[in-house]
Amino acid sequence: MEIYQFIDYRKNNLSDFINAINDCNAVICLDLEDSVQNIFDPALTPDLKASNRKFIKNKLPECNYIQNAVFGIRINNISSQENPLDLILLKYLSGRINLKSVFLTKVESKEHLISLENKLNEYEIKCEEIVAVIETRKGFVNLGEIISQRTGRLKKIAFGHCDYNLDAGLFPFHHHDSGVYWEWTERIFSVTGKDGIVFLNSPFLELDNHKGFVNMLSNLNFICGKNSGQITLTHKQSKLCTEFQYLRSMKHPSGLNEGINTINKKEYAQNIIMDFEKCNKDNGFSIAGNNRKLISPHEYKAAANYLCREKQMINLAIAGGCFTEQHNIEFKKLYHQIIRRKILNECRCELKLNIIRYERFTKCLEKIKKVNEQEPVDVLLFHIRSEQYLRLAKLYYRFRDSNGKIKHSLNLPLLKILNPEKFDLNKING
Repeated sequence: MEIYQFIDYRKNNLSDFINAINDCNAVICLDLEDSVQNIFDPALTPDLKASNRKFIKNKLPECNYIQNAVFGIRINNISSQENPLDLILLKYLSGRINLKSVFLTKVESKEHLISLENKLNEYEIKCEEIVAVIETRKGFVNLGEIISQRTGRLKKIAFGHCDYNLDAGLFPFHHHDSGVYWEWTERIFSVTGKDGIVFLNSPFLELDNHKGFVNMLSNLNFICGKNSGQITLTHKQSKLCTEFQYLRSMKHPSGLNEGINTINKKEYAQNIIMDFEKCNKDNGFSIAGNNRKLISPHEYKAAANYLCREKQMINLAIAGGCFTEQHNIEFKKLYHQIIRRKILNECRCELKLNIIRYERFTKCLEKIKKVNEQEPVDVLLFHIRSEQYLRLAKLYYRFRDSNGKIKHSLNLPLLKILNPEKFDLNKING
């Protein structure tokens, strides 16, 4: 498995970092984009990026163990004012370090890659490969066109799921424990896999959740097999990648948490904002909680947006029977979940679902009224259950009463004789 580990290169023990990562045969990656920003005062971000470029220029070539290390650098997107400054740094480093990979962020068209390829040639920057980072809806849609640019150094596609969640207007974010995340992965790999382009999986943000990390690798293995790599954030994650038995299995994505649809979003947003601000140390990301979860600036912004804006929300109540909860259909594939995701992705609108189960018509209106009192219903979708009509349509009705005895009755709604509505057990033995 190809491993790309991003490091906090401003730490004093940079040489130790490099030595440790060399043991994993990982590409050592430095970030100049999202992790280098002042999210509380964006006006200070250009100076912060300049400071980080200066640090890399002065310190990296002098590090111990550098002769055996392979590097990757993630630069700002092609239209950013920071991009030319990033390229000047790459020109300086070219030949001084073994620069394998240039990660280009927010790639949305093949023109972005052509532009970078031309710049690399113009600046005489030596690197083995370009990694196109797909992290916007436009990039997602244009993926086929993007990978058609195969004349240059495009070798891999990386997925930036935090950026993508933010750009798609989603909250809470879909991380690796969400079935939606793996649907995105399948869609990307369906395009990249047939062209032999390696898919680099988005980083796993719970730094100390090693069991969850290995489960994520299993899910990646099921979808992509060996035609994939992993972006890591710690030495332990990189070691787990080297130890992983990377054999194509038939194990479907597991360890998923579909509770994202039922959480209190307001409280969840408040907790993200509180943890991010409390734990931030003038970096783009914060680390909080028992599993040392990385909170991205994207999720922090999405949480703030959720609390600040009056976001349209449709409260859909579905009155039905077992059709809404088929036991032999995956939850994510139930029709109402497909509708919910479609509305989220295309209309950027929240869809809240209330499922009202009913067995008889008699009590159904009462249940609907109760749900409406708790939270006003915007749209009511009513499943017409044929068996209820068949019961009412029978003139003669045979059933078991509450004591289990077989009874016979005429069914005359005009005379308010509605025994079929009183008893569900209309099948008898023998």
